[in-house]
This record gives sequence, C-alpha cells and structure tokens, in this order.
Amino acid sequence: CINKDGTMNELAGKYEGMKLEEARKAIIEDLKREGLLIKQEDLKQTVGCCWRCETPVEFLPTEQWFIRTLAHKEKMIELGRKIKWYPEYYRKRYEDWVRNLKWDWCISRQRYYGVPFPVWYCKDCGRIVVAKEEDLPVDPRLEGYRCECGSENLEPEEDVMDTWMTSSLTPQITTKWVEDREFFEKMFPMSLRPQAHDIIRTWAFYTILKAYLHENSIPWENIMISGYVYVDKGMAMSSSKGIGESPEKVIERDGADVLRYWATCAGVGEDLIYREKDITRGKKIIIKLWNASRFAETHLKDYKREKAELKIEDKWILSELYRVIEEAESGYKNFNPNKAKRAIENFFKNVFCDFYLEMIKHRLYGNDEESKKAAKFTLYQCLLAILKMYAPIIPFITEEIYQELFREHEGDISIHVSKWPEKGEVDEKSLKLGRMATEIISAIRQWKTQRSMPMSAEVEKVVIESKEDLKEIEEVVKGTMKVKEIEYGKVSEGTDIGFAKVEIR
Repeated sequence: CINKDGTMNELAGKYEGMKLEEARKAIIEDLKREGLLIKQEDLKQTVGCCWRCETPVEFLPTEQWFIRTLAHKEKMIELGRKIKWYPEYYRKRYEDWVRNLKWDWCISRQRYYGVPFPVWYCKDCGRIVVAKEEDLPVDPRLEGYRCECGSENLEPEEDVMDTWMTSSLTPQITTKWVEDREFFEKMFPMSLRPQAHDIIRTWAFYTILKAYLHENSIPWENIMISGYVYVDKGMAMSSSKGIGESPEKVIERDGADVLRYWATCAGVGEDLIYREKDITRGKKIIIKLWNASRFAETHLKDYKREKAELKIEDKWILSELYRVIEEAESGYKNFNPNKAKRAIENFFKNVFCDFYLEMIKHRLYGNDEESKKAAKFTLYQCLLAILKMYAPIIPFITEEIYQELFREHEGDISIHVSKWPEKGEVDEKSLKLGRMATEIISAIRQWKTQRSMPMSAEVEKVVIESKEDLKEIEEVVKGTMKVKEIEYGKVSEGTDIGFAKVEIR
C-alpha cells in the first residue's frame, strides 16, 4: 500500500496520500482514540538503510528483470575453485555467499542514468521486442522499433541495468570480445583481477557468472583481494561522509610515489589504517633513495662497466642482493607487494645504505684504482637492481634515476621495460664474513656514539675475540671505522660468544 514516492496509496484507506511516517503516527493516534492501544515502547531492531545516505528504505513488490542464478550455484563453486585466490581464505567467503544465495540476480534498476535495456513492449500484440545485435547500442526511449506483428506502436523499457551487469563484463570488454575475436581468444581468460574484499559477492561473483554464461569459462586465472582503508578511529574512509584524506591532496603535497609506497603497507587481503607517520616514513625512504643515487652519481659519471677483482664486502653485498631479489620476486609473483617492499626496504636501508655505502667510501676516495673499480662495479649492480625491484611500487622516482644514471649504459628506453635483475650465486663464506663485519662495525659505532665521538674519529685499537678467522674482513673494518690496529684475543674454552666479542681501547 505504498506508492513509489513514499506516500500511501488507495489500499491505505483514510491514510491515502500521507507520507509513511505521517501514516504511522496517525495510526497510533487512531488506536489510542479507540482505546485499542495496550502498550507503546521503543524497540531496537534492524532497519534497512541506504548505504550512502543512511535513509531508511521500504521494499515494494515490483516487476524486474532477472538473470537465472540459483540454478548455477554448484557450477559457480566449481569455477571459483579453478581460480587461484590471493589470499586463499577469501575463496571461502565467496563459496559461503554462493551457497547462501536465496534469489536470482535482479539486473534492473529504476534510476535516471545507466545502460538502457534494448527492449520495447508492443501495445498491439503484447510481445516483448528485443533489439537485434547489429542495432546495438540503442536507447529505446529515443528510438523506435518494429514488432514482428508489424506494429510500431511500442512502449519503451524505462529501467536501466544494474551497474554490475556491465562491470561484470570487464574481462570480455578489455579483451575485445566483440571487436576482435582472434585477439579475444588469445587473451581470455585474463591473468588477474585485483579488487577489494567487500565486492566479492558482487563484482567477483557476477563476473564469474557472466564468463560462465557467455563463454563457459572462468574470467581470470587469479584474483587478488585487497582490504579497506581506515582512519585511526577504525572508521572506513568515505568521501561521501568526509572521513579520511583525499588521495589527490596527498599526491599534490607529497607525490604519487609516496602514496603508492604507503599503499603497500598492507599485506594482500589486509585492511590498512591511514596514518601520517606511515606517509612520512615512505617519504623518508624515497628521499634516502634519491640521496643514495646522488652519491652514486658522483662516482659513476665516467663509469666504464669494467669488472675488477671483488673484495670481501663486494661479494657479501652481492650475495645479500641475490637473496633479496629472490624474496622480492616471490612477493610480486604471489601478488603480495607488501612482502616485496619489506624485503627491498630492509636491504636498501639497513644493509646497502647503513653498511655497504659506508664500507666503500674510503675506497672510492682512495688511490687504489683496482679497489675503486671493484667498488664502482658493485655499487652500479646493487643500485640498478634496487631501482628495478622498487620500480613497480615507486615508478616515477626510479624512472628518473634510471634515465640519469643507467639508460646510457643499459640501453632500455625505460626501467619499466627492462629485465628483472638476475640472481647470481650466493657466496656463503662471504655472506657469513660480511655479516660479521657489520656486527663489529655496529659495536664500534655504538662505542663512539656513547662517547659523543664523530664516526670519522680514529680509534687506536680494537680487540676482537672470535672463534672465526676474521683476517679477511680486517681491512674493511679498519677503513670503515678509522681503526688503526686490530688485535685478536683468545676465546675462553667452553664459552659461546657468537660472532665476535669486541673491545675498543
């Protein structure tokens, strides 16, 4: 007894024409007046509301267009299992949704915008007239048509399609389903669908359904699920509610690379909290990458790509690099850029910058040409690999550095069309000795910091106790920390002192 405009119709009797809330109040008053109201109290109950404006909604029985869906539930589960889900546990959410479906897919909407149904209703014979494929696209409200009975007295369908009716065809549209069938056969199904977890029940499900109905196929081989972005109070970001930060403002203020770096803070399938400190952290990393590249540029200006005999620290950093290349590659291949980013960042910040760059400064500014050549070779290889690994996450800064430092030598017109960095063989001995060198350097740094000494201050003597032979890393420790003499002490029997015990005098 409710009209489409929210007023009561003729079935409501004396309440006809009233708005819903007015009618409810009038009914209560009538019950009171007749002495029929026994009790009145407020009750908490679930009320359907518009997700955008939170206005309560009423459901009206109306004729709509549907796609038969319930008959295909088992097939939808079967097809869902042919797709690889990242993370895998979201497949269960998809299957739970499919199993609990209770109605077919209503594909029509009563809106002012959308894709029109190419349908007319013949007023003479009652037929439903559907436009021929070669006549599409067509708006039935603007264009006439002829019925099989010969009549042109047709009434256009005024409903438009549900938005998921068209967005569920994105794999077909992207692969030129209609325009180029040969191309479509080559590209369909697609390799990946990235999307958020809240639309598994809509976009993912309907896309799988449409691919089955049209092609008897899955639409893509992999689906990568992302989470929501929340603000500190745990509320989901919403532009309509004014909650959160505009990405355009962040890009204008900090740059697109910074925003992209922040976006990879979440693991695949995880929600993400927007915090300024995370934005700042990403900005610092990008500035650090720029500064490291400027340092490298001063030493690689006339670089001739000559390979020299590598020193222990060169072999160590390259071994560390080969391991992080493998870890980053695994992250990207499994659609987890967060895993890749964490591996790259740890290597770049805590290994390459904090240690290796400091280890080679005395060599780069020294007079030993062979040592300098080896340091330049290693610096070149490491920085180029870091840029390539970072490029999918921060494409702009990596491209700019590549163009200035590497394009002339590498030949590729862009870092984004260059090959992924190659993994060499890990030198286990150099890896172990290099890590021991960083432990000793850290101990000397701490000793200097505690005494408010600059890192460039000379140290007379360092005594190292270790079960290992550390002669090979003596030069790098001395050169990095300005140590005049290293003495090796004896290790007490039956003690486990780890890598080394360092005493500074």
